[in-house]
Amino acid sequence: CGQILYIQANGVYTTFICEDNKKYSIRKPLRNWEDELREFGFCCPHRSYIVNFQHVEAMDANYITLKNGESLPISRRHAKQTKNAYKDYCLSKLI
Repeated sequence: CGQILYIQANGVYTTFICEDNKKYSIRKPLRNWEDELREFGFCCPHRSYIVNFQHVEAMDANYITLKNGESLPISRRHAKQTKNAYKDYCLSKLI
């Protein structure tokens, strides 16, 4: 797998979607990955996704657009946390 674009919940499985268009499923719920990956620039914008900020092209109030053109939803529940995490990620890249 190349770089991870995002991770998607699939029941008790988690599917990793990679930049080389390969997908890998692991039997571990999505919620178990969030804390482990946060320090590496990942964030959970929706209960079904964890996104790698390295691959974000744009973000609006409802969606994250990845550099490959895919869009992932941002839930109202996770909107503020996601925007703050992305702002912190962008600022850390400037330093």
